[in-house]
Amino acid sequence: MPQSFPPPGPYQDPREADGTVPPFHARPVPREQNPYAQPVPPPAGPYAQGSFTPATAEPSSPVGRPGKRRGRQAAAGRRTGGRAVLAVAAAVALLLVGVGVYALAKGAPGHRSGPAAAGGTGAGLLTAGRPYRPDLAYLWNKTADPVAAEDGQYDTLGLWFVGRYAVKNEIGKVVAYDIDTGARAWSIPAPGRRDCSAARDSYAGLTAVQYGTSCEKVMAIDLAAGKVRWTVALPGGTGGQLDFAFSEMAISGDTLAVDWLTGSAGYRLSDHRPLWHSGYDASCNTDGYAGGARLVSVVNCNARAYEVELLDPARHGAATWKWSAPGGTVMSAVVSTDPVIVMIGTQGVPYRDVIALDDAGHQRWRISLGSGKYHIDSDGNELQAVHNVLVSGDAVYLSLGRDTAGQDRSIGGIVAFGLADGRQRWVAKSDALHSITAIGFQDGKLLAYEPPDPLARGWLVAVDPATGAIRRYATLPVDSYSRLGQLVMRSYPLWHNGSLYIVARSVYATTGHQAYLVALG
Repeated sequence: MPQSFPPPGPYQDPREADGTVPPFHARPVPREQNPYAQPVPPPAGPYAQGSFTPATAEPSSPVGRPGKRRGRQAAAGRRTGGRAVLAVAAAVALLLVGVGVYALAKGAPGHRSGPAAAGGTGAGLLTAGRPYRPDLAYLWNKTADPVAAEDGQYDTLGLWFVGRYAVKNEIGKVVAYDIDTGARAWSIPAPGRRDCSAARDSYAGLTAVQYGTSCEKVMAIDLAAGKVRWTVALPGGTGGQLDFAFSEMAISGDTLAVDWLTGSAGYRLSDHRPLWHSGYDASCNTDGYAGGARLVSVVNCNARAYEVELLDPARHGAATWKWSAPGGTVMSAVVSTDPVIVMIGTQGVPYRDVIALDDAGHQRWRISLGSGKYHIDSDGNELQAVHNVLVSGDAVYLSLGRDTAGQDRSIGGIVAFGLADGRQRWVAKSDALHSITAIGFQDGKLLAYEPPDPLARGWLVAVDPATGAIRRYATLPVDSYSRLGQLVMRSYPLWHNGSLYIVARSVYATTGHQAYLVALG
């Protein structure tokens, strides 16, 4: 069980009264006045710190995707008695599923909704939903279902918003909650294996999830009505448990693309009309889709060569253009589809470079990330798994890892690169007690999350996209470190219409009192 923490006492905010960040050497470490001054053990359990120390607790490695590629190579052996090799690859990938806000990043056209209020502390700002509050309060949380010890964990990726509902993909079901009260609005059964996939996006109020004993079926869900629009069985199955392993789903406009270990298919989302279907090929196969503004696929040729393709759904998924990744690299993520921005690396260091492609499929620029300098927050198994690489109309934002600068001090930051040329514009540093990660955009500012620490409460900060200047936007409740540590183990923060959501990526058998979703506002 997670340990409880002492009640909060007087708290010292390291920022100045006007919300600005003082120079690093001037930032106090409030030991004498802070009730957390004594060393405090983290919440019990192997995943307890996943939400609060992302640069160290969750390795930045998409372990699922290399497993998927190894699974594709092993699939060739299935025809010659190599089923055991494939089973081992699948088991390893399931045990090591990902770690560490891409949907927010794809909303670039709506980012600049107006200047921040004078003073820069957020006073007077209004969101499209909940009125602005400088001190966030707990609104509600949704308790996760228990996981059997033999299952180990269940992935619970998938959160969509429609009207007054926050809709969460959970264990064996999809559930809608009222965004203000957390009251359940509707629930749809979706029983399936622990690694069935869900689309990250929605279109015209529709999204899609996989289900079934081997994830062999897909259902489209009307998010507003809480009804199943249609279901379809994926083609090419043999009845084996691994037929549809390592699956991914992506939505772009009225097109749903589904990829699995030995095939891929496209459907019209509105009525499940088949658009294309490809089976297993001994040389090259689709290795995943990314959706949103446009539909992008990655082709994997036996882990020796990779191609990125921009697809045209109107032409049955035919490629508009193709771009070949540099030799000796692997494709790790697609962080934007308009413009197309990808991440490449190696099997050992999957996130080494960020590359932007132009509308003809030619490389515009390439940013080298080095090894360990940046923190890439990844779910680990899909092309769209990266949450904290954000793209606006003119910039790309990445989060630095935390570099220790002395006892109880570590510095993280956000780095802005120009979208046109890939050149660094500025670095916005967090204070000594917090890591920092970009989570979205609000009123023309980049919004970032500085999670709670044993020595300091968490907060949101607004970053000026022109200068990188940081100002405090809102604070989390003072007990956030202990309270959130008990509720969500492996999670990511998401900002939507004036509320902060802590979203569970997975639910574990080893820890009780977990939550699928926590809402603050």
